[in-house]
Order: sequence, then structure tokens, then C-alpha cells
Amino acid sequence: MLQENLQKLKDRSVVVDAVYLPPDSFLVSNAKLIGSELIAAKVKSIASIETFIEKGALMGLVSNYSELGKAAAMIIHRNQRGTKLSQIPVQAAKQPQLLINRTTSKELNINLPEALLKKAVFLD
Repeated sequence: MLQENLQKLKDRSVVVDAVYLPPDSFLVSNAKLIGSELIAAKVKSIASIETFIEKGALMGLVSNYSELGKAAAMIIHRNQRGTKLSQIPVQAAKQPQLLINRTTSKELNINLPEALLKKAVFLD
């Protein structure tokens, strides 16, 4: 099914502005194929994890999973010490990084605003 959908993008039987790549293990295991096929189809892609961007996705606002793991561990620790979960504030990524695949941006002829480029981390 993945191959069929990628082919539909390439032959333009399905037209999209962009594709979002969620942190799904099946998709991650096929990140290289997905990245190369999206580039071949000239489709922009927004990814949720760094692996996709390393393998050809255009960009993503990516959380630091090590930091998220530490935050989760602190919640568990506090809960095990007696703090009710309802008393522990919801945690969110504090400083997600904007990652851009430089090669893909050139292939797709993407021009981003300078202010955005100054905040980005580029992967090749």
C-alpha cells in the first residue's frame, strides 16, 4: 500500500500540497524510500522525527526525545513519591528544533524566509 500511494504522488493521480510524516514505526523503517520517492514526486514533506529529515524529508519541528524521556521519568518519580498525577502539570517539549534537509530544499527549489533560516539546523 505504501508503494501504491507513493506512486500516486509520483504520477500525480493524487495531488497534495505537502505530506506529514508521523512517528510511526512502519513509516520510520521505510524513511529512506519515502524520502527519495517524495523528492522524485516533488512533494514537500513535514516530519515529526529527525530520522525522516535525515532520509530526505524537507523539514520538521522535532522534539528532543531524550529531554521528553527525562520529563516523563520525573513525572513517574513524583507520582511514585506520592504526588497525585492530577497535581503534576502536563509537560511539553521545551525547545523543539527546526530541522531542514538542505539537499531536499534545493531539489524542491524551496526558498524560506531568512528569519526562519537563522533558527534552523540544517542536515545534508
